[in-house]
Amino acid sequence: EAPSLRALVAALNAERAPAAHRTLSPGGEGAPTAAPGVGVALTDSQRTFVVQSRFYPDIPGSVFLSMSVDPPLLEATVSRRLALAAERHEVLRSVVRGDRLVPNDVRPVLDWGPVDESRLRSLSFDLGQGPLVHVACDGSRLALVAHHAVLDAWSLKNLAEALLRGDEPSAGPDWVAVSPLAAAAGEAGDYAATFADGVPRLPLGHGAEPSGPAGMVHTSVVLGPLETQARALGVTLPALVLAAYARRLYAVTGQHDVVIRVAHGRRPHRVPGVASLLGPFADSLPVRLLADAPLAEVAQRAHAALRALPDASSASLAGLQRGDAPTGLTPAGFSFPLLGANTGETRVSGLRAAAANGFTGLGLVAWAHEGQLQLSWNFLHSSLGEPEVMRIAGELFAEPDPPASLHAAVLAVARAYPEVEAVPGLRYAVLARRSA
Repeated sequence: EAPSLRALVAALNAERAPAAHRTLSPGGEGAPTAAPGVGVALTDSQRTFVVQSRFYPDIPGSVFLSMSVDPPLLEATVSRRLALAAERHEVLRSVVRGDRLVPNDVRPVLDWGPVDESRLRSLSFDLGQGPLVHVACDGSRLALVAHHAVLDAWSLKNLAEALLRGDEPSAGPDWVAVSPLAAAAGEAGDYAATFADGVPRLPLGHGAEPSGPAGMVHTSVVLGPLETQARALGVTLPALVLAAYARRLYAVTGQHDVVIRVAHGRRPHRVPGVASLLGPFADSLPVRLLADAPLAEVAQRAHAALRALPDASSASLAGLQRGDAPTGLTPAGFSFPLLGANTGETRVSGLRAAAANGFTGLGLVAWAHEGQLQLSWNFLHSSLGEPEVMRIAGELFAEPDPPASLHAAVLAVARAYPEVEAVPGLRYAVLARRSA
């Protein structure tokens, strides 16, 4: 047990950190940390993934991206471009030591030959030894995977684009320089109040102890009608997709009060060229939606919730959890990155992506590309089976029938008759709140 996530990381690393990196922490009862002036302190988001890797070392905790490329790439070209990126971006050759991200001589790995994407998605990392970035390519298929302690999904996209376009390393700041800004935490205010009564349980999956390997199901939907629908409703496309996702979770689980962790970039906009930087900027923030309504209504709610997230950009998921409004964890995640748009003269197709891979029971990564809404559904086989994921993915924008589960029936009665006693001395409203 530990009073904070920072203290827990320190305790878990106490016997793992090399002796050269053990020093007395200013306020931490001798907790190990990197030597003064070496590396940068982990952000709350990084600590979350570090803690996860200590408890569940076979869970990837990674971000993944793959694509087919035309014309084919040459091994010497990819190797040279990856070396340039590693020289420019210190974060690509860093490892986790104690409570810090520390530069190291270990460079990203390039595997040239047949690309085994299933193996890469399930790859586990040694955070203290590295390397924490792997690239695989056979010329026509390119795949990248990195631990979330060093790169987020947007950064992995930036790295892929650098490998495809051959950009010279930029002269902008590195993650080491901007990480204190990305780590800044402020008050969540009204946003945190959304979770003042806790987070309702989402009964998704088998409830088994999380373990690898990681699975993926990919689907796609024609984009045009969805864009038209979003414009008619006055919402963004990500809001429409998030609303459809929440409604499918409601249809499958019977839980109408759905909380989904949504990826949030958290890049400090006042830093020039921040969009092109590599680093673990992103965090996920919970979005709460009442999903037992028509898609148009839930989409309006999702649009408002996503618009509110920038106001809480200085908040972190870990920060919310240790505040007065504990959020708990939800097994569902969502992100909507911009993929496949800036690849120069190289045409890409067949994109697949995963974010917080293994960290969420079911993670949806969605993006628009070549007239299609592309949807990569990522899950742990220990929690969900492929048929269960397809049940959610295959009818994403369908109008679901009311859930037939006993759980849903009791919730429906509780909403209709909140002041009626379910059992002597216990009103339905109280029962619903306690069982959430």
